[in-house]
Amino acid sequence: MTDQFIDDVADLHAAASVAPHDRDYVEIEAILIDLVSDLAKSPVCRACAASSESDLWVALDLIRDDAGAPAPVHLLVFRAVRNACVENPAAQARALDHGWAAHLLAKLDAAVREQHQGIIAQELGPTAVEAIVNLVAGNPEAARRLLAAGDDRAGWLLALLSASDEAIVKKSLVLVLVLFVTHALPFIKADATCAGARVLERVFLVAEAKPGVAIDDDVQPDADAQLPYPDDDSDRAPASPYLSYVFAIVRALVMDPPHFVAVYHCIAPLPTAQAALLDHVLLVAQECTPPTSPFPSAVLDFLIAEFARHVATITATDDLADSDVDTINNSIPVPVLLAQLHVLEYLTLHHQPMPLLDAVVALLGYLHTHQPRTTLRDRSPNEITTPAAAAAGADAGPLHGIFHTKKTLLLTLAQLVYCNRAMQDRVRELDAVALVLAQCNYDDRHPYLREYGVYALRNVLEGNEANQAVVNGLRAIDLAPGVTDALKDMKVDPEKVRAQVMRKQG
Repeated sequence: MTDQFIDDVADLHAAASVAPHDRDYVEIEAILIDLVSDLAKSPVCRACAASSESDLWVALDLIRDDAGAPAPVHLLVFRAVRNACVENPAAQARALDHGWAAHLLAKLDAAVREQHQGIIAQELGPTAVEAIVNLVAGNPEAARRLLAAGDDRAGWLLALLSASDEAIVKKSLVLVLVLFVTHALPFIKADATCAGARVLERVFLVAEAKPGVAIDDDVQPDADAQLPYPDDDSDRAPASPYLSYVFAIVRALVMDPPHFVAVYHCIAPLPTAQAALLDHVLLVAQECTPPTSPFPSAVLDFLIAEFARHVATITATDDLADSDVDTINNSIPVPVLLAQLHVLEYLTLHHQPMPLLDAVVALLGYLHTHQPRTTLRDRSPNEITTPAAAAAGADAGPLHGIFHTKKTLLLTLAQLVYCNRAMQDRVRELDAVALVLAQCNYDDRHPYLREYGVYALRNVLEGNEANQAVVNGLRAIDLAPGVTDALKDMKVDPEKVRAQVMRKQG
């Protein structure tokens, strides 16, 4: 096969070297078909094509620059480049030296702008992306050269991810994955205007099956706009045909903790994109199966530290409840905070880090202080409508964005302390047993908060006599309805307990 391949390369070079008006495109097409097939099947042929003595690249350049060549010939040339570069650093280097990065990007720009029509023309765009992917895969230097050839701002990559052609978008997501894996994104920095942040923002829009939506638009998820996932009509089928591609990108980032941290900081000025990243991190966490494939502890530690930092920012502002809504929304990354809570809530099923418990207790205490519960007792008969309307009315305050975090905080706390004496003791050391007990009340702002509170309280007290003694020593004021039976099951005297108390007797 190698000798035949060398002969075909020689024939192609001879056919391409004549003047354009004398070229036999039928012969060129036939030769290219054989070359594309050999390059796909044989590593030996790919190695031969990468040799500095091979005339293949010169011949491909001559055809590439021939505007009169028919579209099928140009398509075969793209396929030849794509196949030649598969796991072949030498071929990648030769292709870059021959200017193929700039040429492929130019063709992609035309494809994205839909300047070509017809079946063959529609294949040029996706094939060009495939060629670019193979041009840089596993080769950081090639990836950097590609980005330099296109534009350091990577505007062309944003354009690809915004294309109307689904095949181009999917293959562009593969290219993004390759660029991340090779750490070849020099524009990753903590700047909302940098191309790295904008590319990630676009990626998460694409994950919602909205590649054509302008980045600057205020995009809200539309449950009625879900698309079926190809070849999978199960109940768990993702809503977007791009979701599995985005999942692969995020999984590659998570499995490389230092790179994940850099990317996370890169999109810090974009809370919506940061929250979307965390939502996909949760999907990755659900795929991890300890001990064979555990979730990276370094990423978990980082997320805990970030959560604690957000909590410290919130709790350090004593007059936050009196601030205007815009100030609070700008100072508290509510979407990020909620996304972090969901990730950490899931991961606490397998991990029990003490710093997370401290942060959860701190935020729970802050919300308990700054969000006085609202019950039916506090409302006149004329004010009481429906639970939904009551909750909507309760959400009118400046802290409405984090009203509903109490339930998630309680669930996370319950998971942390479950059958863990050290964690239970830590709750007591933080003087938070009464805080947990105080959540066992009805609250308009938090439907089912009482049930979550009882669950957390049970886990805090179960098998821990010291914590039970704290509850028994609380000052009796007003017994909360619905808590009596739960306290009796935990062998705590309900007559000495009043759920609204936040201080010890004396």
